[in-house]
Amino acid sequence: LRMALAFLEDEIENTSGLLEDSEDSLKYFKSENSITSIDAEGALLLNQGAQLQDDKIELVLRNKYFSYLEETLRTNDDYSTLISPEAFGITDAFLIRLTQELVELQQDLKSLEAQGAQENPAYGQVKNAIEGKRATILRSVEGFKSSNLMKLGDTEKRIREIDATAKEFPKEQTRATTTNKEYSSRVIS
Repeated sequence: LRMALAFLEDEIENTSGLLEDSEDSLKYFKSENSITSIDAEGALLLNQGAQLQDDKIELVLRNKYFSYLEETLRTNDDYSTLISPEAFGITDAFLIRLTQELVELQQDLKSLEAQGAQENPAYGQVKNAIEGKRATILRSVEGFKSSNLMKLGDTEKRIREIDATAKEFPKEQTRATTTNKEYSSRVIS
């Protein structure tokens, strides 16, 4: 009985030592390969990818508005029905104010025309003010479009990087699972 107990104590001690060595090796492997939780990292990566896709949609929508605004200002003379930037999620106070003022000036011009006041000096002042706002908005839109396109390019690049990383995840997960199995089988042996 003493020999059996001694044998079992030796086996427990050896197995505990192997288990500790395996745990240390696994910790080292995970730290060297930056693996803490592949599932958690995968979820984080998916969340980042989804947020970037949302950002891309917003940037594309903004770009469409800037193109709409630019085309409208270049090809039309009536700006009374101009769509506000806010309708497209654009919150730039300067652009919002300029478009609102342009719409108001256009409505003032229509009112003067309805009164037959085209010879009135106020009519010329309103027309000049409309042209000034129009030119200012066009210059601003050029800057907004340029900035927006750079942000869009950066967002698309980050999406591609996340996609490439996501493609590597199954390989990392398989490698980690295989390593865990190897360590587990060493402990059991």
